[in-house]
Parts: sequence; structure tokens; C-alpha cells
Amino acid sequence: MKTLLGIFLVATLFLVTFSYLETKKDPYEVGNHLDYNVKSINGFIYISADRGYIQVLNSDGTPLKKGHKIY
Repeated sequence: MKTLLGIFLVATLFLVTFSYLETKKDPYEVGNHLDYNVKSINGFIYISADRGYIQVLNSDGTPLKKGHKIY
């Protein structure tokens, strides 16, 4: 019983720590995130969802380029 409780506590601690670190990460940084991936295709940023890619746009409708901050 103690072993099962220990495994549960370690798994919970790992999940909480990983979730906290994910919140500190830039949401448009290229790489894997918890529930989506961000990819750079031809110098533009795309979010890879379950069914395809969605291009990330700035507030004025222009595509977000790799290395730039969203505005």
C-alpha cells in the first residue's frame, strides 16, 4: 500500500512540476507543448493541432515570422 501511495505521489509531483514549467514557456516557441506542437515552416510559425496546421497571425493579420514576438 505504501509503495502504491509513493508511486502516486511521485507521479503527481512530476505532473504538477511539468505543468508549472509549461506555463512559464513562451506559447509560440518552436517545439513540443503539452497539448500542441509549434513548428516553423518556410520561416513562418504554425501550430500543429490534432487535424492539421494553423498559421499564427499577428493582431494586424500578418503571419508571425520565426524569431519575432507576436503583437
